[in-house]
Amino acid sequence: MIKQFNKAALANDAVGAATALQLTIPLRARYDARLRGMTPSPEYRATFARFVRDETRIASLSPRIVAALKARDEEKFNRLASVVHATRRDRTKAALDLGAADCAT
Repeated sequence: MIKQFNKAALANDAVGAATALQLTIPLRARYDARLRGMTPSPEYRATFARFVRDETRIASLSPRIVAALKARDEEKFNRLASVVHATRRDRTKAALDLGAADCAT
């Protein structure tokens, strides 16, 4: 799905990118359940909570990004994408603070 999204984005294919991103949305439930099932040690709870908050924020924007791409609403897409990029920086910092050796964005 990531390759499909990147390929569509490089080809400036908004509908193709929307379709690829939309395929990831149903996968969130399983991922979120695993996150909720984790119990970090006390010293990591605040950082883990930040990580989960940022992950949730990014995921919550996906349906709106899909809609913006399908509508070819570049202004809305750019606004949402900038929120995602800013949130990813914070999420990545939290992941690294939790000890992740590498954090894919």
